[in-house]
Amino acid sequence: VKVARSVDSLVMVAFSPQNLDRFVSFFRAAVRTGRTFVCDHYMAAVLYMIAERSLPKPAANGKLRVYFPRRRKRVEKLERKARASAITLHEIRATPEKFMMLARPSLIEDFEGNLPERTRLLFGMWAGYREKLEWRNTERLITAAGGDIQDCHASGHAHAEDLFRFIEELHPVRLIPIHTLNPELYEARYPELIWSNDTPI
Repeated sequence: VKVARSVDSLVMVAFSPQNLDRFVSFFRAAVRTGRTFVCDHYMAAVLYMIAERSLPKPAANGKLRVYFPRRRKRVEKLERKARASAITLHEIRATPEKFMMLARPSLIEDFEGNLPERTRLLFGMWAGYREKLEWRNTERLITAAGGDIQDCHASGHAHAEDLFRFIEELHPVRLIPIHTLNPELYEARYPELIWSNDTPI
């Protein structure tokens, strides 16, 4: 909210459209700062498919509008449904200070190097993605417009000590570490619990 209020231009936000908690946080920040949130067709599809009344839905002249990228897989049924809430880049460029927009490199390319001056992008993903070529190119475009990128990622991953405490309170019979860069930490700490191909089930 504080960042959005401090910018007198377009605020863009980068996060996974499937991360609905993060979407709701950004959407509420947009509303509190008098901005309309602009999602893309994919995010709109996610919102339509999830039959949850508490989630915002695109609406004509509402606080949630839909931008249809030039390069996209067209789904006529979705496009008919969201057409009334559609917004163009021309409308966003005319009054950029009124919008907070979902961003990804392909969406930013649609601006064709004509981003609103002083555009700020809030990067709500792992900072390592910024090293990818597509994001480095995006950063150059934003910098060329006199804007900047601010990291605002809050990881959903637990700290190792919290995971260890959880394991010790749970008293598992077997432990199968997954989605970790350091499986050896578990092997060293709980050698009798670690599952392997030789472990009987």
